[in-house]
Amino acid sequence: MIGEWQGGEFQTGHRANGFMKRLNWFGKTFHSADDAKPLVCLDADGNKFSNTEAMNGEASLWLEEFRGEVTASMVYDGRPVHDHFKVIDERAVLGIMNGKGAIDRTADGPKYLYFYLERVSP
Repeated sequence: MIGEWQGGEFQTGHRANGFMKRLNWFGKTFHSADDAKPLVCLDADGNKFSNTEAMNGEASLWLEEFRGEVTASMVYDGRPVHDHFKVIDERAVLGIMNGKGAIDRTADGPKYLYFYLERVSP
């Protein structure tokens, strides 16, 4: 997971769909297990910055079990949110946002926010 990743979200009807677009989200950057930037956004001039206000801090990487499988997971510092990553290939991962602060219980059952990341640089 170490490196820079550009991302996008899948439109599933989750209550948070559109939040990333409003932030002008670019993706995520992982410098080390203890230095993860979950919300790398673009400013008005197109410069990247770590948006620490939107989710109250940054994050770290851990191995966690999710749906019976141990995955690389990003744990947010300031919110009860965990992003679980499933490898698609050497350049892409599927992400599932989970946790007390992320599950959408407004519909028929819990819904997760699904997103993808594509590697920009190692």
